[in-house]
Amino acid sequence: MRKSLLSLAVLSALVAPSFASAAEEAAEAAVTKEAEPTWTLSSNIGLVSDYYVRGVSQSWHKPALQGGVDLTHSSGFYTGIWGSSISPNTFPDASLEIDAYAGYNGSISAIEGLGYTVGAIGYFYPN
Repeated sequence: MRKSLLSLAVLSALVAPSFASAAEEAAEAAVTKEAEPTWTLSSNIGLVSDYYVRGVSQSWHKPALQGGVDLTHSSGFYTGIWGSSISPNTFPDASLEIDAYAGYNGSISAIEGLGYTVGAIGYFYPN
């Protein structure tokens, strides 16, 4: 009997923290779910072997450095900027392409799964 009580006490001591841990994780998940950010900022960077657009090498068949930053809102609004190194052989006096864009993503509640995007984009070549 003494061994059974001792075993039960040891098992209880080992199991109790896992119940407490699970309860804490559930509480943290509830707080995290409620506190979803309305704005999200993301970025990307890459080194590519050749930058092609519509079948034309923008980097004159050489590597290009590319990167961008995107800002999105939970309402569906988005904006961003992206850039790439390019060759002056493709665009005289330019060594950089900058793309700026903004728009809105939405859905049509009357038809499940149907969405839309309205946006604008501009391509800029400094110099």
